[in-house]
Amino acid sequence: MNRLIAKVEQQAALDGIVLSDLERKMLRWSEVEPDGIDDPSINDRFDSEYESDKYENKIASLLHHAYVRDSELANGKSEWDEIEHALQDKDYYLLMMLEQAVAQRKRRLAGSQSTWRDNLIYLGIAFVVVVVLVVVMFSKIQ
Repeated sequence: MNRLIAKVEQQAALDGIVLSDLERKMLRWSEVEPDGIDDPSINDRFDSEYESDKYENKIASLLHHAYVRDSELANGKSEWDEIEHALQDKDYYLLMMLEQAVAQRKRRLAGSQSTWRDNLIYLGIAFVVVVVLVVVMFSKIQ
């Protein structure tokens, strides 16, 4: 969990985003994990001071940017796979935001793949149209 939190904090620093003390504490929020923070006063304070959707989007975006940055490194993707695998059976609030970031990453990958596929389809259609036009033109000449 510490590695994932370090990635969020590092990315926030790189992006010039300040995380408040309360926001940092919420990165460790868990009602069941022994090393998590389970202080109802922190959760109550967070609920009164923050909009959870905005916070979750902010952290998910930081996680996504950190993944993109790390994926350019030699072992970056495998490190993220290790983190996700190590935390798969855990119950932290941060993991919900990690799932959002992973979903965002998969949507972008799917979007880039469909773009290539779509471009190939358009190219194939254009080729067929050109062939048909050439055949029509030659048939009219003769």
